[in-house]
Amino acid sequence: RIEAMDYIDLIFDPNRHGLNHIAERILLNLDYFSLIQVKRTCKLLYNFIQYSNVEDTVFRWKLHYDWAYGSPKILKLPSCLETLLIDVVSNRINSMKIFQENTLIISSGNSVYSCGLFPNPSNSTSTDSEMTKENNNPDNSLPSMRIFTNPNINRETNIISCIEIFRDEYLLTGSRNGMLSIFNLRTGELESYKQLFGIISEIKCQEDLIATSHLGKQFDMGCITIRKFHSLQELQVVWSVYEDVMPVFAMDFNYQFIVGLEWIETHDQAHIGILSVYKSATEEDNKETWKRLDFDLNHGFTSCCIFRENFCALGSAGVQESRESWDFSVIIADLELLSVVQVVKCHKSPIFHMLPSGDRIITKDKSGLVYLWNQEYLAKSNKSPGEVEECPALIRRLTEDNEKVEMMTADLRRLIFVLKDSTSKRSVKAQDFWSTKSFST
Repeated sequence: RIEAMDYIDLIFDPNRHGLNHIAERILLNLDYFSLIQVKRTCKLLYNFIQYSNVEDTVFRWKLHYDWAYGSPKILKLPSCLETLLIDVVSNRINSMKIFQENTLIISSGNSVYSCGLFPNPSNSTSTDSEMTKENNNPDNSLPSMRIFTNPNINRETNIISCIEIFRDEYLLTGSRNGMLSIFNLRTGELESYKQLFGIISEIKCQEDLIATSHLGKQFDMGCITIRKFHSLQELQVVWSVYEDVMPVFAMDFNYQFIVGLEWIETHDQAHIGILSVYKSATEEDNKETWKRLDFDLNHGFTSCCIFRENFCALGSAGVQESRESWDFSVIIADLELLSVVQVVKCHKSPIFHMLPSGDRIITKDKSGLVYLWNQEYLAKSNKSPGEVEECPALIRRLTEDNEKVEMMTADLRRLIFVLKDSTSKRSVKAQDFWSTKSFST
């Protein structure tokens, strides 16, 4: 006769692979908070959940339901952030990022500013108690306000065009005079800087690789370069493409693909470019390189981003449907198959910004309209152009009719807008989509 506890020992033993699917199915029927309670009951269940990917799956389900159906909480932000945006930052905001859940980083003009979002970041999405303790440690957060500026170059010409966070340790900035600067996020000190080509339009990082895209200052040529980080003084160029490359104003990359938009014209204040795709390959001497793929979509785009490893979201430059109506669709391409898998009619003005965030993508157009998309459904084949209301990939619209978004950023649970009214006065809207309510899968 097998006791009840023996059944638990049998089913939740990570070494009994033939029974693991039963244990996982049981746990997948729990909501997120119930799963965390089960995880804390005994070492057996804790070890099994750590061994499997159940917690990650349930966590992702919870985030999807929170963003899709929840009512976000409006967050009260510190006064220093209002002061920063209204009194300090007078130029256009170029980039904005959330760092370690509790710090907002903004680039404008020739400087980058960081400001603490919350006095005590207690609402961490981390589940492990040690991780939560680490995230609540004041030594792990940036100070309430800091300014990052390179004092060694002409501040009038060193206009920041893009920023990126590298290894959660360094802040990388690229400027319109081609200067790449590396700052220590903790101390704010300038660690290193390097003169690169033309205008740096994008910086993207993967592990120890740093990719930059460039435009010639006369908009006559461009390039994409990947460097390997060995030290602050040694950034080894491992790959670069510049022959027959037009100015690259948008770029994204991972270990498998690089996508770039090469400028052909500017219309309605939006750069328009053709898509170029490169795929990683290994040469005979084991040297890693990226080779250009023949993928001509015969269309112009204003923005791009890679998601789910081998899919690319593209903002269409617009197709005139009538004399007064333009369609600015979101186009999804499979980079492995070199084919378009879905076209969704949505925005009515050029799409300036595409932001992957967890299992979602956020798109913003010139008018300030913002949509939230599900990456899984975007990657499913559906070549018939559909209206946005009929698209299963659409999670929700994130802006009201009277809101004009200047810049946006998001992490797994929070969304921050910088809004501008008709008088160009700025305000900040911060929402937390994390819900403490349970849901049933």
